[in-house]
This record gives sequence, C-alpha cells and structure tokens, in this order.
Amino acid sequence: MNGQMTGMFHVIRTLILAGLVVSIEAQEVSIPDPGLNAAIRSALHIPTAPLTAQDLLALTNLDASRRNVRSTVGLEAARNLVSLGLAGNRLTNFSVPQLTNLLVLDLTGNPLSSSFVLSAPTNLTSFTAEGCGRTNLTVSATLTGLTNLDLEGNNISSFNLTSNLTSLVFLDLGFNSFTNFSLPGGLTNLSSFYFAGNPLTNVTFPVGLSGITELNLSQNLLTSLTLPADSRQSNPASGGSTGRWESDRDAAGRDEGPDQALPPARGARAALPRTGAAARRGRGRVPRDPAGRDTRPSRRERLR
Repeated sequence: MNGQMTGMFHVIRTLILAGLVVSIEAQEVSIPDPGLNAAIRSALHIPTAPLTAQDLLALTNLDASRRNVRSTVGLEAARNLVSLGLAGNRLTNFSVPQLTNLLVLDLTGNPLSSSFVLSAPTNLTSFTAEGCGRTNLTVSATLTGLTNLDLEGNNISSFNLTSNLTSLVFLDLGFNSFTNFSLPGGLTNLSSFYFAGNPLTNVTFPVGLSGITELNLSQNLLTSLTLPADSRQSNPASGGSTGRWESDRDAAGRDEGPDQALPPARGARAALPRTGAAARRGRGRVPRDPAGRDTRPSRRERLR
C-alpha cells in the first residue's frame, strides 16, 4: 500500500512539474518597444500572434538595427540568443545579464550614456560600439573571452584596457581623441591593432605583443614610435613572415607616404597585403583643426 501511494505521489508530482513548464513556456512575453518588437517578429516569422516565452527561446540571432529602438525590455526572455545587432538605434544603455549565451553584440551608432559599462555576459567574444559619441568607456574585467573589440569613431581620450583580456585578437580604437595610449602587457594573442586617426604624438608598446601581424598608426601626429624588442623576433616555423605597421609621419612629424614594414613578429603566419588598412576601409586623410582635433561629423550624425 505504501509503495502504491509513493508511486502515485511521484506521478502526480511529475505531472504538476510538466504542467508548470508548459504553462511557463506558453506565457505571453511583452516587448513594449515597437522597433524591437517588429524585429523579433520578423526574425521569428510571427507577424501578429502573441509572442510566448517558448517563441523567444527559439531566437538565436537577431538583427534589430536601425529600428529606432529605445528599450530592450522583454529581450531577457531570449536566453538562447547568440548574436545581437542593435546598431543605429536610440539606446543609452544596455544591460541584459540573462543572455548568458550571447557571443556577439553590436551597439554601433547608439547615444550610449557616460555611465555605460560593458558588463555583458562573460561569454561575450565580440563587441562593437562605433560612433557612439563616447568620451570614455569601461570594459568589465570579467569579459576574459573577448576576442574582438571595436570602438572606432568615438571621442575617447582615455581607455583602461585590463591585462586579463588575454583572448583579445582584434582591437580597433581608430579615429578617437587619444593623445597618448599604452597597451597592457600580456596580450599575447593580439594580432591586429587599428589605431589610425588619433592625435598621437608618441606611442610605446610593451613586450609580449609577439603575435601582432598588423599595426596601423596612420593619420596621426606621431613624433616617436617605440616597438618592443620581442616584436623583432622572427619565427622560423612561420618562415620569418612579416606583418604590417602603418604610420604616415616620420620622426619630425613629416608625411612619409607609403606604409612601413613591421619587423618580423613571432607568430605571424603570412605577409599581409601591401594595401594599408585605411585604404581598405576607403578613408582619406582626417581633417583636423589647428589644435589637432578631428573635425569630421560623428558617426552618430552620419547615421541620421
């Protein structure tokens, strides 16, 4: 008798739990922002029916760019989201800690507030925030899996890059307002560093950047450049391949013209093309005022 009662109890408990799961998944999810709501419906091919929690769990990639999005309320239900594009919207902040599977985040062209801190889920591997009008940015030290960081076209004059971001492969800080900058040591996986279009007068790089194959310092005010000694070591296994470094001024600040060859870098796998990164991106020389400040319209203004 006791055995039968126990068996019945387990059956009833299982049915209750299953009912609760079904009930939760069937719950309607509210996405109050019209632009974000339309983007989600488009991605899920659900034009009019109510959106449920189960629907949102099926969402893995979402491009909600240029939809005048001002709020991401409700997006926390899309817990399986891997890639999220929110470029060209009206967001002043972004914080959805529930998106623990998120790997790629693009906030380009949003008017991010001065208090914005990139503290996205720790699995994030790629973050882009071009032309957001930022003068500074804080990146959480917990983002140790970050491989790509693109902050081009802001007004950043100071940026503290923590040394524990050792997975970083690509870093773009081009066309900001840096007059001086130093990379932390230990970024052994860093391969490409794009730093063109800043009013720099001198740059010094630490040891340990032996993996760099492309370094772009063009369109600046450089009067001195110091490369670490270990950047000159070639790797016999790679055939002693060289990378590229680009700087269009000599030690006296005169325009030197052609790009320079980067001394052989340990870990370089192949010589990069002779075309400079600035040319590949279709940029000309940066217009500056007498103080050396960039006078181009901001990325946000160009997105309007």
